[in-house]
Amino acid sequence: MAINKKRAAIFTISSILLVGVLISQVAMVTQTTYRQKSFIVLSRINSMNDFIGSVEEDIPRSMLISGYRALISMQKHLADNGTFVDVSEVFEELFLNGTIDGVNQSLMANASINEWAVRINDEAAYLNINVNLTPRNVYLYHKDPWSITIQFNTTLHITDFNSLASWYFNETYEKEISILTFEDPLYTIKSSDKVTNTILRANDTDFVDDATNDTTVLYNHLNNSYYIASTDGPSFLMRFEGNLSNSNYGIESLVNREDFSKQSIPTYDKSVVDWQYFNDSYDESSDYCNYDDDGMPSWFRIGPGKVNDYELTGLGSVC
Repeated sequence: MAINKKRAAIFTISSILLVGVLISQVAMVTQTTYRQKSFIVLSRINSMNDFIGSVEEDIPRSMLISGYRALISMQKHLADNGTFVDVSEVFEELFLNGTIDGVNQSLMANASINEWAVRINDEAAYLNINVNLTPRNVYLYHKDPWSITIQFNTTLHITDFNSLASWYFNETYEKEISILTFEDPLYTIKSSDKVTNTILRANDTDFVDDATNDTTVLYNHLNNSYYIASTDGPSFLMRFEGNLSNSNYGIESLVNREDFSKQSIPTYDKSVVDWQYFNDSYDESSDYCNYDDDGMPSWFRIGPGKVNDYELTGLGSVC
C-alpha cells in the first residue's frame, strides 16, 4: 500500500506538472498570437496614418491647381457671355465639379476637387483603403488686395477594407492665390473683350516729382494701366460681379483711353480711375483736368478725392 500511495503521488505530481506545461504552452501561443495580431493592427494603423498624411499634404496643392483653373475658367465664361457672374456660386461649382451650370469646362478637365478625390480613392484601393471625401463648403475671399484665399471645408472618412481601423474627421483647408497676371473683369466686360488689362502692381507710386512737377512716372502708370491698392475701389472679386463699391481690399488702375479708341470703342471725357470711368452713373462735373503742358494726354481726367493719391495738387487744373 505504501508503494501504491507513492506511485499515486508521483502520478498526481506528474499530471499537475504536465497540465502546467500545457497551460504555459497554450498561454505562450495565445500571447504570441495576440502579439502578432497587435503588430499587424499597429502596422496597418501606421501605414494608414502615413497615407492620411500624404492626402492632407496633397490637398493644398490640388486646391491651388483647381482654384487657379477655376478663376481662368470663370474669366473665360465672363468673356464668352459678356455678363458678370455670381462669384461664390460659379467658383464653387467650378472648383468642385469643373462645370458651370452643369456644363463641363475644358480648362477644368482632371482638375476639379471631386476628380482629384476619385484619383486618390483609386490609389488608396491598392492599399486596401477606402477614402470618402465629402465637401461641405467652399469660400472665396480676400485677406489682402493682391491675393484671394480659398477655404475648403470637408469631411474625410478613411477606412480599411478589413475594418481594422478607420478615421472620420472634419477639416478646413486654406490656400492663397495671387491675383497678379489675371485679367481685370471690368475691362473685359466694358470693352466686349476687345481690351484686356492684366493686373500688374505699380512698382513706383511717386507719381509726380514735387520739385519739378515731372509727371513721367504718372504717364507711365497711365500708359500701362498699372494697379495700386485703394480702399476707394472694388476688390478683384467684386469686379467679377460688376460691383463698383469700395472695399478694404480694393484696387484701381487708370484707364488708357487710347487702348479703347484703337478698338473703335467710344470713350468718355471723365475720370480715368477705372471704377469711376466704368460707372455709367458717375458724375464727372467735378473731375480734375490737366493743363496740356504737364506731360499728360489732353484727355487725362481724375475724379474728386483722387487728386492727392496721384500727387496732382501741385499742377494746374482746367477743363
